[in-house]
Amino acid sequence: MSETLHRPAAEDAGPKLPDDPHGKRAQIIAAATGLFLAGGFAATSMDAVARASNVSKATLYAYFASKEVLFGEIVGQTCRAKWDLDEPMPADATPHARTHLTLIGNRLLRFFLRPETLAAFRSVITESPRSPELGRSFYQAGPQGGMEWMAGIFARLRDAGELAVPDPLAAADQFGAMLRGALFLRAIIGQETITDAEIEAAVTRTVETILRAYAPG
Repeated sequence: MSETLHRPAAEDAGPKLPDDPHGKRAQIIAAATGLFLAGGFAATSMDAVARASNVSKATLYAYFASKEVLFGEIVGQTCRAKWDLDEPMPADATPHARTHLTLIGNRLLRFFLRPETLAAFRSVITESPRSPELGRSFYQAGPQGGMEWMAGIFARLRDAGELAVPDPLAAADQFGAMLRGALFLRAIIGQETITDAEIEAAVTRTVETILRAYAPG
C-alpha cells in the first residue's frame, strides 16, 4: 500500500467550497478554534465566531453550514496535520514492526493527551447527546480517519511480512484502544498528571501485545 491515509478523490470531496482569495476560511477556523478551546462547544455561538473572525454571518455559513460542521473541520485539520507531518514510514521504506509501532504509538498517545485534544473530547462527550450531528462530525473527522490511517500502516507491515494481520482496520482499532487505556481516562477526567515514563510503558505494553497477537507464522 503506497499511501497510509485515504484521501478522497476530487469527485468525492463533497460540495464545492466558495473561492477563498482572502483566506477567510483559515481566518474563521483560527478564530473558532480559540473560542471552542476557551469556552467549549455549547458556549460558542456562530455569532461569536463571525465577530471573532471579522466576517459576516453570510460568509461564515457559506463555508460552514453549522457549528457542528465547523467543529468537525477543526478536529479534522488538527488530526490531518498530525498524520501528514509526523508520517514515520515513507512509501519506499522497508518497515520494521516494533520500531514503527513504538514510534507511532508514542506520537499518537501524546497527541491523545494534549490539552486541546482532551478539550475536544470533553466537549463532544458533553454535547453529543443533545447534538448527534456533533458526534458524527467529530467521529468522521477524527477517530475514523485516524483508524483508516493506522490501518494503512498495518497493511504495509502485513505486506512486508512483518505481521500477519487479516483485518488491518480491526488491528488499528485494537491498537488505538489499548494505547489510550487508563492513561487517557485519567487525563480526560483531569485527575492526575501523566508522566513520560507512564506513556512509554503504555506504548511498550501495547506494541508487545500487538506483536504477539499478529506474529507471522
